Amino acid sequence: MWLNTGMDPNQPITPNTGQYDFIVSPEASGHHGRRLFSFGGGNLLVTLAIIIGGALVFIIAVAVIVNVFFGSKTNIDELVGIAQTQSEVVRVSALSAQVHDQGLRNAAESTQQTVGSQQQALLAFLKKQGRSLKEKDLALKKKVQTDQTLQAAQQANTYDVTFQQTLRTELTDYSAALKTAYNNTGNSTERSLLRGEYTDVQMLLKQLTPP
Repeated sequence: MWLNTGMDPNQPITPNTGQYDFIVSPEASGHHGRRLFSFGGGNLLVTLAIIIGGALVFIIAVAVIVNVFFGSKTNIDELVGIAQTQSEVVRVSALSAQVHDQGLRNAAESTQQTVGSQQQALLAFLKKQGRSLKEKDLALKKKVQTDQTLQAAQQANTYDVTFQQTLRTELTDYSAALKTAYNNTGNSTERSLLRGEYTDVQMLLKQLTPP
């Protein structure tokens, strides 16, 4: 039995699915395909860019501050110690008068002149930094034991060998002090000065071969 609903019972029924399209097809809805995890879209990218940019600016600012306040400082006390070491190297190398081997004597004279010139350059640099040293200040690293050892070697007829070993030890210690001071400073002028002195000392060590 048909109820009279105004519809032709013989007319095929067409499903009206349009009203549910927004469920199965987001593109067809009024949301234009909004993704579930968009997190605000472009706003998130802008926020991240601001955060990253701010972090980079902060890192650069810290680096500049560190360089200005710490990077160019001069380690005065360490340089004073090096100047004192230079005085002892010059003093020991001047004790080559009793050396018989001409090659060793030449190496000692070269050491005396080279390190003496290095000391003058270092003292000039220290003076510009407001630190002047007197002779008594420079002589604080004088080793009395070195003189005693060389005197004993002269009596034992082993002066050349002992002198060579002594001077080589002094230069090796001096070289290590230069390297340490170079690593501990950020002052470009000081680093250049120490680098040149270190290079010269390596050449002096090569010249100082056993007699």
